[in-house]
Amino acid sequence: MYAAEKQKLLVKLHRQFGHASADRLLRLLSSSGTNDAECATILHRIMSECETCQRYSKIKPRPAVGLPLASQHNETVAVDLHELEPGLWYLHIIDQFTRFSAGSVLPTKKGSEIVKHFSHDWISVHGPPQKLFSDNGGEFNNDEDRDMAENFNIEVKTTAAYSPWSNGLTERHNKTLTVIIKVKTSNDCDWETALDWALMAKNTMQNVHGYSPHELVFGQNPNTAICAD
Repeated sequence: MYAAEKQKLLVKLHRQFGHASADRLLRLLSSSGTNDAECATILHRIMSECETCQRYSKIKPRPAVGLPLASQHNETVAVDLHELEPGLWYLHIIDQFTRFSAGSVLPTKKGSEIVKHFSHDWISVHGPPQKLFSDNGGEFNNDEDRDMAENFNIEVKTTAAYSPWSNGLTERHNKTLTVIIKVKTSNDCDWETALDWALMAKNTMQNVHGYSPHELVFGQNPNTAICAD
């Protein structure tokens, strides 16, 4: 088939399938038994010249994955605040390697309060991490946090402004915790107890590698009967 005829047929195919991407059309052609290397070049050219595709092209998604921030427990620990209700938050602390979470309910976002709970919830149990990862908000970017980091020789890392996806692991686990917390509070449970229950439940659930965060940190899971509703 001549190149001009092939171009005409591929343009028709492109429009027939709703201006589908070149990759999707190539998979369609391959499944029908057509494996012409020239089709890829033509389809990409068609897309680049298609006025409709250029006008309504989707914004390229942000990367779904990134380079790992840690290769061992307590190498990099991330912190975040999540609002439970107006004037009430929980501090979420998560190890970037094991995904082990800790946290506290806070009535204020003051740096001194965050330092106190981070010391109690994490450092007293696991020791100071090598790196502390957070967003660039004032609740973390303050003199109290910097003094704590200097005293414990912790390297502080922050995300870029207006880019919460760069701390995507913490954001995803925030959602997991929040869902569990809301289920528990529906049974007339206070916020503190609900968070403790949610942390235990989350830390004892297996991750994609077949181990729970609790197993990776302490070598075994606790008695899961204490997590029963």
